[in-house]
Amino acid sequence: MAFWLQFARGARGARGDSAVRIDACGPRMTRHTFDLLLEVLDHEVTDVDDVSCGMVDDIELSNTPEGPVVSALLIGPGAWIPRLPAMLQWVAPKVLGSATVRVPWDEVERVAETIKLKSTAGALGLGRLDRRVGAWLSRKPES
Repeated sequence: MAFWLQFARGARGARGDSAVRIDACGPRMTRHTFDLLLEVLDHEVTDVDDVSCGMVDDIELSNTPEGPVVSALLIGPGAWIPRLPAMLQWVAPKVLGSATVRVPWDEVERVAETIKLKSTAGALGLGRLDRRVGAWLSRKPES
């Protein structure tokens, strides 16, 4: 145990330097910074009641004197349709709609396996289609 602890701290062992330096992750390991593409984009969003609200489809950045900062998460087909090939950009809004919900970054409580929000989905305008489909299905007789 002591050998591995020394080895992880960067001390030279019998086999030489470790393959990965102890500071290889650098400042990303602090709670104030993280990799937006790996840890936020395309992750599931849940509200304060752990109700799924969709996926993060895009990230809105604002320019400040200190540099770019995250101002909002964009959720919905309108956020990712522009990245589709031209033919699909014409068809997708007709089939899927083009709604985009802008969730202010101040509403994000935690970034982990899922993005946890401070408010309910309804308060932020998320999950409207899910609620409409659920209401429609509840009126249908069971098969």
